[in-house]
Amino acid sequence: MVIRLSRRVKSAQIELYRRQRLSWLRTGNETLDQLLGGGVQPEVIHVFYGAPHATTRLLQRLAVLAQLPKPDGGLNADRVVYVDAENSFDPYALSQLAIERHLDPRKALQRITLARAFSWEQLVELVAEKLATPGGGDGAALVCIAGITSMLVPTEARHYQQLLHVIAGIKRLIARQEGQVTVVASTRLHPHSAYRPLGGNILCHFASILVRVVDHPKLVEYILERHPSRPPQRVLDFKPAQRRGPAKVRPLDHFFQVPPGGFL
Repeated sequence: MVIRLSRRVKSAQIELYRRQRLSWLRTGNETLDQLLGGGVQPEVIHVFYGAPHATTRLLQRLAVLAQLPKPDGGLNADRVVYVDAENSFDPYALSQLAIERHLDPRKALQRITLARAFSWEQLVELVAEKLATPGGGDGAALVCIAGITSMLVPTEARHYQQLLHVIAGIKRLIARQEGQVTVVASTRLHPHSAYRPLGGNILCHFASILVRVVDHPKLVEYILERHPSRPPQRVLDFKPAQRRGPAKVRPLDHFFQVPPGGFL
């Protein structure tokens, strides 16, 4: 019996060589890049969960950094898809970041395709149908989904069934792009857990890289819960000290001046 292999079948050595040539996306945070082993990898699903303002800020930063040239840690992306289910997309902050990175802020925003979801059903439709169909996410080097399960109701069994459709849609997009797209998502903590993401085991098994983000007053704690080649670990990223205005320095003579109509 002769077994005919598909043209898509290739040797492990060729696959290894192909993966070594893939470009990683730097997060703009050296501490987080070190935790991830160099940055955000293509063909791997990344899920950051925890403090919403910290995770969505990270996704918005990636949407700009992906447009940088590859030697500068970007993906040289001409198109980025950003699905906003947290209602927190801030074009002004993205413009400021683009200016800091020597990018044209208008072109940087034009390269970002923004889709907003205001209900769980809208998110399911956007990701499972619109994004997964040909033309939806085609040509995008980076897909960010802010709040992938933030509107999921833990007591609704049908929501978990719909989450499977969302995951299947993302997998179809990755397969159609043949590894040329990077997918990063964020969500919140489960309301009844201090360390599990909202979405339960379905989301945990779906994510290849799972990072919990804990925001403290003076630092941000990144905890690597799951990684295909790195052990669980955590790093601390201290926040920069807030700059205060210049101190009011007064000469010593000021305290010895005689007030009008007064006496020493």
